[in-house]
Amino acid sequence: MRLRHAVVIGGSATGLSCAAALASRAERVTLIERDRFPEGVGPRRGVPQARHVHALLQRGRDEMNALFPGFDEAMRGRGVPELDYGLDYATLRAWGWVRRMPTGIKALYPSRDCVDAVLRELLARRENVTVLEGLHVVELLGAGSPATRVRGVRVRDADDRDAEARDLEADLVVDASGRGSRAPAWVQALGREAPAEQRVDAQAAYASRWFRRRPIEGQWWKAAWVDPEPPHRKLLGVLFPTEGDRVVATIAAYGGEAVPETDEEFDEFLATRFPSPILARSLEGAEPLSSVVHNRSTSNQWRRWDGLRDPLPGLVVVGDAACAFNPVYGQGMSVASACASLLGRAVAEAQTPEALPAAFFQRQARLVRSVWDIATGADVVWPTTTGERAVAPRLLAPYLATLGSAMLDDEDLTRRVLRVFHLVDDATVLFSPPVLAKVAAEAVRQRWSPRPAPGPMPPLPA
Repeated sequence: MRLRHAVVIGGSATGLSCAAALASRAERVTLIERDRFPEGVGPRRGVPQARHVHALLQRGRDEMNALFPGFDEAMRGRGVPELDYGLDYATLRAWGWVRRMPTGIKALYPSRDCVDAVLRELLARRENVTVLEGLHVVELLGAGSPATRVRGVRVRDADDRDAEARDLEADLVVDASGRGSRAPAWVQALGREAPAEQRVDAQAAYASRWFRRRPIEGQWWKAAWVDPEPPHRKLLGVLFPTEGDRVVATIAAYGGEAVPETDEEFDEFLATRFPSPILARSLEGAEPLSSVVHNRSTSNQWRRWDGLRDPLPGLVVVGDAACAFNPVYGQGMSVASACASLLGRAVAEAQTPEALPAAFFQRQARLVRSVWDIATGADVVWPTTTGERAVAPRLLAPYLATLGSAMLDDEDLTRRVLRVFHLVDDATVLFSPPVLAKVAAEAVRQRWSPRPAPGPMPPLPA
């Protein structure tokens, strides 16, 4: 199917990726953003999560390279680090330090501002894409009452509530506006059914601070990760490098546990509240570049557009606007870019406009299902987690814990699991006979020979 005009709502990574995916499927694509973009790399009001750690998993990296030719070169040109999880991380799980090993899975560690700036730059090369900044989408335009299809959007100046609204007609409207999507209310206003919503909330919050790190003699790791230990130790700590010789340290707290509010508290948490001082040690002599910033919007929420009996033709909902995960796990950008690619293929293969929404929503649901189960499976281990405690995540949680322990000294198993976490392979790999056998063996070993407590610092590399 060929579109005359597609409108994409939202100028973050998801919307930019959708615009790129549709540029070869439509005569014209218009991307609408409420904010005004900064010149080059810079913060934007509508992306508060940009102040925290970000990673682009292997699948997300592959998808963005396909959607935006030249993406990897642009990332390298800005000095974005590329890390192999096995070689470049010092990782302390609840059951011990992960042994250093090559995995071949390489993620990028850019700041979110850098990703968005590069995507805007590469999208600007598409001659049939127009970007409209500073516009607020008021409502969807429907044909009929109740609406039989969406025929466009009504917009007005985002900074002037008294400004006259104007209409943009379109064959397809893509809502990529994120967690705060108003699409459910919009479709109800057109007399159509809104999706049901699933929510799992581990009552997590996190605090981050940016530094310029100085080299430390003998430090082989470029990133560090210290897991919590449910149900007692509720803090997770991570340290990621990013472009500009900077690092971001983040402290996440589950189950309503407090996060540091001040710079002094942040430093004290790093030094005293973790089973290893690795995070504080990694920042010795580092120059602080920011004060503490916070995020408390961490629930997993899935609006089940795929469950609608009769989706509204002319509208699809993508990325966090449909399914958002606890951002601590770093899956958002990668899932969003994969969903954008699915959208491009769904448009190409659709026989009629009426068939497109249902076909796309089903494809998107299949993609996010395993990610949802893994993210919520990690969150339901906390007794205070609220929301739907579905059977699959609850059963998955103890299995994942045993699987994680089995990975400590097993290079083959580590690679298999990482390929799933990086969305390269489907989650069914975690239940393949070789993996099941290793998890069963680990369960037996734990019963008869518990692992000794890990030391405070990671072992030296082989």
